[in-house]
Amino acid sequence: MRLTLSLIVLVAVALAGAPALGAPMPPKTAITGFSPYVLGEDIQTVLGADPELSPGTYPIWATDLLTRNYGRSIVAAIGGTNYIGLVGLQFWRGSLAVVILKWPARGFQSASAWRHAAEAVRNRIMMNYASGAVRGHVAGSTQAWTIELADAGGNVLSAWSLERPYEITTVYLWTPYAKALQTAPAPEGSY
Repeated sequence: MRLTLSLIVLVAVALAGAPALGAPMPPKTAITGFSPYVLGEDIQTVLGADPELSPGTYPIWATDLLTRNYGRSIVAAIGGTNYIGLVGLQFWRGSLAVVILKWPARGFQSASAWRHAAEAVRNRIMMNYASGAVRGHVAGSTQAWTIELADAGGNVLSAWSLERPYEITTVYLWTPYAKALQTAPAPEGSY
């Protein structure tokens, strides 16, 4: 319970972009994930920091490369409201390569709640990462949108909000994994 409460606070701080004491933080210049899910971190360190993680069918980014996948349900605040989300982690070659935080449609009580949350997530990403990004793309409205930003080291933050089925997803990609995906052969059975 204490670990879950700590992770709720950490996720809220990661998305809010400000420390718990309330002092403003400068815009982020590096895309790293969020504590304790830091891109490039050793698998044992991450699993030790969050013992509630388990193997399973959690959100994943790609199946082209062999990864070890873990995840769990988590309470993650958006705009001051707690929502149930899913964290999906992919470890490649022993390091954290992908962090996915997804708020599924069932977590929002109404379309209005989703619209408020979607706008809050979009605004926080833009406020915290956009000025430090070396490359980026933003499209859509304040509620239904897609964002892709990359830092100077090549790590990527990709995020989107879908109007139906009212989902919000953020994905952090580690540079070595993203580069390996670009050169990976297509999986069997794909076109």
